[in-house]
Amino acid sequence: MNTVVPKNPARGAVLASPGRMALPAIPSVGMLITPFLPFASHPTIWAGIPAPLVWVGLMIVLTVVALRLVERSYLRAGGAERDRAELAGAELAGAGLAGAELSQADAASPTTGEAAH
Repeated sequence: MNTVVPKNPARGAVLASPGRMALPAIPSVGMLITPFLPFASHPTIWAGIPAPLVWVGLMIVLTVVALRLVERSYLRAGGAERDRAELAGAELAGAGLAGAELSQADAASPTTGEAAH
C-alpha cells in the first residue's frame, strides 16, 4: 500500500515522509532478524570475529549512513528554513508564556508595602 504525502508549498519539508522513514528501517529490521539468520545459530567466524557481531556492527554503520541520507534529503527539501521558523515560533511562544506567568505572579502577590514578619 502506497502512502501519498501531498506536497504543500506552504507546509515546507516534511521530516517524517514515508521514504525518509523507510530508509533507516532497513538496517533496523536487519538487527531485529539477527537471531533468525543461519550464521547466528552456528559458530561462524568472519574476519576473526563472531558473525553476529560483524552483522550487527554493519547494521549500526548502515543505520548511521541511512540517517545521514535522511538528514541530507530533508535539508535539500528546505528543512533548514522550516527548522529556523519552528525555532523562532517556539521562542516567541516561550517568551509569551513567560510573560503570562510573570503577569499572573504579579497579580497573585500582594503589594501592600509592609514587610512580612
